[in-house]
Amino acid sequence: MTEILWRFKDHPITRFPAGAVLIAEGQQTGRLFVIASGTVEVVRKGTAVIRFDEPGTVLGEIATLLQAPHTATVRAETDVSAYVIDNALEWLEERPAMALHVGALLADRLQRTTAMLVELQAAGTGDPQRGFFETLFRTLTGQKA
Repeated sequence: MTEILWRFKDHPITRFPAGAVLIAEGQQTGRLFVIASGTVEVVRKGTAVIRFDEPGTVLGEIATLLQAPHTATVRAETDVSAYVIDNALEWLEERPAMALHVGALLADRLQRTTAMLVELQAAGTGDPQRGFFETLFRTLTGQKA
């Protein structure tokens, strides 16, 4: 992911102290964040989902592309340096290579999530939760019940 950091050389770095909230779940900011250094924790509905510490990690892309409120809170677990892109949708429209990067990032996350769900479903064959997994797959793929 560090290979994209050169694209931000003209942007200032914003520093966030440990504990600071970069993104608040439910708020609509229109911003993207690109981690330059530090570790962030993603929390959704009070549950820690994942930590990111790799420079070049893009955050806020779902809300940006959907022009919707953020689906999770992102909090600095350590001191964090990040590029903050205001009016991110417009910024992406002007930079097709970055838009493609964000699309590939989302596709990778979806592919890994789907692979995990396939493993869970295969392990749960005959389980009453199977209906849950089928519903989840339909939701992920946009199929109707």
